[in-house]
Amino acid sequence: ADFNNDGKLDLYVGAGGTTYRMKDAFFLGNGDGTFSNATSRLYGNSQQPTNGTVTCDFDNDGDLDIIVSTYSTSTLRGANILWQNDGKGNFNNVARKLGFEALATGNYYLSATGFGQTPEPGKNANSYIGSNGFGIDCKDVNNDGNYDIFLTTISHPNVGVASRQWSDPTQLLINLGASGQFAFKNEFLKRKLPFNEGDVDGAMHDFDNDGRIDLSVSRENKYEKSYNNVEQKGWFGLFHQQPDGSFKSLVSVSGINRLNTTNSASLSTCDAQTPCPTGETCLLSRCRQACTKDDE
Repeated sequence: ADFNNDGKLDLYVGAGGTTYRMKDAFFLGNGDGTFSNATSRLYGNSQQPTNGTVTCDFDNDGDLDIIVSTYSTSTLRGANILWQNDGKGNFNNVARKLGFEALATGNYYLSATGFGQTPEPGKNANSYIGSNGFGIDCKDVNNDGNYDIFLTTISHPNVGVASRQWSDPTQLLINLGASGQFAFKNEFLKRKLPFNEGDVDGAMHDFDNDGRIDLSVSRENKYEKSYNNVEQKGWFGLFHQQPDGSFKSLVSVSGINRLNTTNSASLSTCDAQTPCPTGETCLLSRCRQACTKDDE
C-alpha cells in the first residue's frame, strides 16, 4: 500500500513470533523495487506477536491507516494496534483511545462465564484484558460511509494455564464516525452473532450482492463439542446481514460448515475461468472451493 501518497508502494511487516519478541517493521518504497527501513515512523511500536494486518482509511482523511491484531502469550499480553496515519507516512497508535486495543471487562477468569460478559466480585482484572486476535478485516458494515472492523479471536477460556485465562472474544467494531471522533463500539452481541471460542480467520464481503456486508469465520474444529446450539458449531461460519443490521447464521444450511481445519480462506468474484457461475462469490479455502448463491 502507498502510505505517504508518493505513488510508490510501501511495506508493513508484522512480527508474528513469540520467542524473540520482535517489533513490527515498516518500510518506504523507493520506486525501484527496493525499500528503506522507516520503522522509526511507528511511534509507540512495541514487542507483540502480530497475527493479522489490514489497511483502510478509518478516519476518512485521505490516507491509509494500519490495523493490527495481536496474540497473547503466557508472559506477554497482546494489545491490538490502530496505527493512525498523519498523511506523511508517520503513525501513532490510537487503539486505546478509540476502543480497539482490547475489550474492557470486569471478569478476569473467563472460564467462569464463557467469555467474560458478567463481572464477578473478587475476580476483577485491569480495565483491559489481553487479545488473542487472528483474522482482521475492514469494510463498511452499516453503509454509513465509515470503515468498521471485524476481528476474530481465539478466546481460550479453559486453557488450563492461570496466566492465560483471559482474552477478548471475536468483535464487530462499528465506527462511530466524525461525530464520535472515529471511535469504535463493539456490536457483536447486539447484531446477534454467535460466540465460538475457536474463531481464527474472518472476512467481510457482500456474498449475495444485496448491498449489505456479510461475514465469514473459519474455526478450529476442536472447540465444536463445547456447544449445543448448532449455529455455534461448524468449522466454518457464514453470517448473512439482515435489513435491520443483525446477522442470520447460515452455518447449518450453507453446505460449507464442515470445511475441516479451514484456518484461512480468501474471497473473490467468480469469472468465466472458475467453476462457479460468473458473478457469484468464490470462497477459497485450504480444503476446497465453495460458491455462494444470491438466494441464500
